[in-house]
Amino acid sequence: MSENEIVKLNNPEKKPNPVNRAASGVAAMIGLSGPAMAQAPLDATKPKKLDEWIATPLNSEVKEIKVTATKTQGPVIIGKFDAQETKAPSYARKTEQSLRSLVAKKANKNIDEMGRFSLCRPAVYQEYCIVATDAVEDQHHWIMCVNTKIMQDDVTADPIVECVPVSEHIRDIRWIAQDTVLCASGDGHILVYAVSSDWKMKHRGSVVDAHTAEIREMAVNMANPCNIASGGFDQKLCILDLSHAAKVLDSVQMDSVIGSVKWPTHNQSVCVSCTLDSGKYQLYDLRQKITKPTYQAVFGKAELYTHERYTDYHVALGFGDGTLSHIDMRASNKLLEVQDPYVQGIGGIEFNPTSQSFAVSGFTDFTVWKCRADASAQVWSHSTSSTDKLINQSNYSTSAVYLPQRTTQHSAGVLVSDSVGSLAIYEQDFAALSRGKA
Repeated sequence: MSENEIVKLNNPEKKPNPVNRAASGVAAMIGLSGPAMAQAPLDATKPKKLDEWIATPLNSEVKEIKVTATKTQGPVIIGKFDAQETKAPSYARKTEQSLRSLVAKKANKNIDEMGRFSLCRPAVYQEYCIVATDAVEDQHHWIMCVNTKIMQDDVTADPIVECVPVSEHIRDIRWIAQDTVLCASGDGHILVYAVSSDWKMKHRGSVVDAHTAEIREMAVNMANPCNIASGGFDQKLCILDLSHAAKVLDSVQMDSVIGSVKWPTHNQSVCVSCTLDSGKYQLYDLRQKITKPTYQAVFGKAELYTHERYTDYHVALGFGDGTLSHIDMRASNKLLEVQDPYVQGIGGIEFNPTSQSFAVSGFTDFTVWKCRADASAQVWSHSTSSTDKLINQSNYSTSAVYLPQRTTQHSAGVLVSDSVGSLAIYEQDFAALSRGKA
């Protein structure tokens, strides 16, 4: 397959776009090579019975819960979150690199030519991460492969092992195998890149017919990484199969922009969840056609930008006003809220089961919340550098993910990209809890 070939979707419900057909020539096959990151696919023909909180049988009416918010003043324990400020920042060490200046040097460009160089959320595999520029207004756009171990071991070394120019900004990146990564571009296409053993990247094709506008987020089925869920500004949730000829397995049109999409491993990966900017959380059972959600919670407030379903029943939700919320899907119709003390607008939540902690990121800062033995969570750390950057950056934002290869029960590396072109690693020292330092 050549670099310029475009992957066409085999979707009988949608007529091919003649413009895209002219550009692609023939339909191409992705066909993943190399071992996948996840374990062997589960037997999807015999899924376990969904838990009791999924109250609707197949093809029945949607269970909709209208949620009432309960906000408590002062340091309180709400669901999993305690708003009491601790000795933040409590991270052990910080390492930071300006990718903006490094790429300018590689491309032989003046630093002013690089534009804002705002970075999207990194996608991590082993000690490497793929990150890209996401500023719509920049003239030049880049996808970079960064060695995070080099970042930690030698602050004077250049950690960028590959830098690829692209024509559009990139909103989201996901690994689906150790040699394949997906990038959601600003034109609504999903770019497929092969990653070689020496971490060089080559464009293999693009999925062009799934979306008609920018994709906000993609999610990978870790039981079968060739199955992808995606959603964004065209208000459509798509379920894709990239195992052979790319095709849409199913899709549903929403009434609002899709802010986040997750494909957790709970219930043998038969459910996909998403949030709508209008303030809805929805759960879809993929064993039936996704014309309507199996479970829906309506929160009565907009700017619901992200969520993390971290157990079978519990969901953390992030709002644009900095509210961190929690819902138990089994019985509760109450939205329990707490204000993140540092993140003014939440755009991302990631739970790390090994260290039992949450990374919350968005406008102006990021926070790490550490779960405690009493089923609550406390603010553990945040960034101090964002305060200085805010002086000249009123729209400064962050995206935080975990580095899995260096995560243990007592420590975790949090990788943070930001809107001024910096990539930083904050090593968390959770052992300080047992030493009485928090």
